[in-house]
Amino acid sequence: MPHHSDTPLDAETLAHLDSLARQAGHQHDLGETGAFPRGKLHPSDEGELKFAIAGDPVTRKVLIAFGKPVAWLGLDPDDARKLAEALVANAARAEGS
Repeated sequence: MPHHSDTPLDAETLAHLDSLARQAGHQHDLGETGAFPRGKLHPSDEGELKFAIAGDPVTRKVLIAFGKPVAWLGLDPDDARKLAEALVANAARAEGS
């Protein structure tokens, strides 16, 4: 079962996540951008959100950080596929593969 929290990650954990993401060749600025590049999906839509995904071989977990509390996430089909691919790739990293 997954772990979760509605409390944003502390600076040390975010730095660790950023380090893992950079090792995998990714760079992320977390949180909302204020942009609505594909319009507004719903009245509660707060716009574009940058998040990070990283596989941690020490804890053997895939971490996803949003940079802020998030109740829902809307993805178009291409973004959903990219998320799925990132999860699979980071699962391999978490296993040490």
